Amino acid sequence: MLLRVVKLRALSIIQIVLFLAVSFYLIYKGLILTEYAVFGTIIGLIIHWSVTNKGNHNIVNIKPLSASFRVLLYDIYLSTLLIKGFLEGFSQDLTFLCLIIAGLIVLDYFVEG
Repeated sequence: MLLRVVKLRALSIIQIVLFLAVSFYLIYKGLILTEYAVFGTIIGLIIHWSVTNKGNHNIVNIKPLSASFRVLLYDIYLSTLLIKGFLEGFSQDLTFLCLIIAGLIVLDYFVEG
């Protein structure tokens, strides 16, 4: 059977919708640029491996759209936006987006949806 039925709680569905909305917005508005995304990915992986994953070597075994996967991408988004902010200057919108992403990291990390 190619398709597997996944049972999700309502909170997990809300978290996935928030993740997709933030991802779409960042890419649509052009806030994630390639020159910053390269360094943001490296720093985001290091942050996720050291803080969230607590140095565990199983960072490769993250399932797509799971809470760990969403937090990994949020770490990458946050580090990319912080790099952009430090190099180009923080605007009010960029600061607000950094706070939203930090809040989503806390939501996914502590609620475990």
